[in-house]
Amino acid sequence: MDAISRILKDKKVVLFDFDGTLVDSMGMWGEVDKAILRSHGLPIPDNFTEEFMFPMIPLTEEETAQFFLDYGCKGTVQTILDQIEQLSQEQYEQHIETKPGAVDFVRTLREHGVKVGLVTAATIGRILPCLARNGMTGWFHFIINCDHVGLPKTDPAIYRMALEHFGVKAEEAVFFDDNLTAIRTAKSLGIATVGVYDAHADNTWSEMQSEADATVKDFTGLCDII
Repeated sequence: MDAISRILKDKKVVLFDFDGTLVDSMGMWGEVDKAILRSHGLPIPDNFTEEFMFPMIPLTEEETAQFFLDYGCKGTVQTILDQIEQLSQEQYEQHIETKPGAVDFVRTLREHGVKVGLVTAATIGRILPCLARNGMTGWFHFIINCDHVGLPKTDPAIYRMALEHFGVKAEEAVFFDDNLTAIRTAKSLGIATVGVYDAHADNTWSEMQSEADATVKDFTGLCDII
């Protein structure tokens, strides 16, 4: 907690990833991915998380669809996108919950005058109903969606866009994410980084603990150190 407290001290902006960071959705995405593979007659690989699911986390929607096609699915980018949308939308609208402590943490940041934003590959159509059901409508001052700007979270430009929007320097911002590649990218710009544990990225957790400026299992108790 001391490391988190030092990182948050005097910061003007806190940026969050959505899937696997603020909300506990990665398990659902695994089931969606498996359903798509099965519908195309493809086997589920034994090392599914490492080989298939984890590489897709930082991708845009179109890049994700292309990933499926490259893997052997039939159709077009659009037909795969339609399939993803059909299988996932109901989950965000009715079932996906925030991670422990996330709602209180974001609320407390706002109450202390800290600006909060999302940098995510999740689509606005999934984000907004999920935020609404969890009582967080209108809480984020800025949402960058990878598909809207045409950039993956592996591109430093997407984080520069967030900094420019808020008019802050890299050292005045913090970024929370469960994905090691995204953490590395943000950190390369000088943004302080906090790795958030997610069971579906467990294979990189030890690296995350070494490379992120701090790590947390979830957001429980973070309100007390702001």
